[in-house]
Amino acid sequence: MAPDNPDWQETVGGPGDRLFQASAIGAAERKRLDEEQQVAAPRRAEELAQKYQQAAEWRQEQQALKASAAEKANTHKKETARWREDQQPIKEERAVRCRQQSEAVAAWREEQQSIKEERAGRYQQQSEAVA
Repeated sequence: MAPDNPDWQETVGGPGDRLFQASAIGAAERKRLDEEQQVAAPRRAEELAQKYQQAAEWRQEQQALKASAAEKANTHKKETARWREDQQPIKEERAVRCRQQSEAVAAWREEQQSIKEERAGRYQQQSEAVA
């Protein structure tokens, strides 16, 4: 359009022209983004596939660790039960020895008490004889 056209301001530099330019820029930007997305989509799909694969491997590792821990716990339980069974005769033997020692100590105390009483009686007799 020529500059002598009275509508020139509205058509070339006016609001209508700016909308056209904005939509043209928007279309070009959309086209550029679409092209980038088409290039990036396979790469993104590959990245997601790798992440899913890594997640699956991690889950398998966790399951293996869990199974291993359960097996160790079960083995420990069995070993503990076996150890307790092995300790039972020792425990019973210790109980018998403890009971025998307690009886021996009680007998010794009774003997010491009778000796003490006998000595006290003799001391009493000597005190009375001297008096």
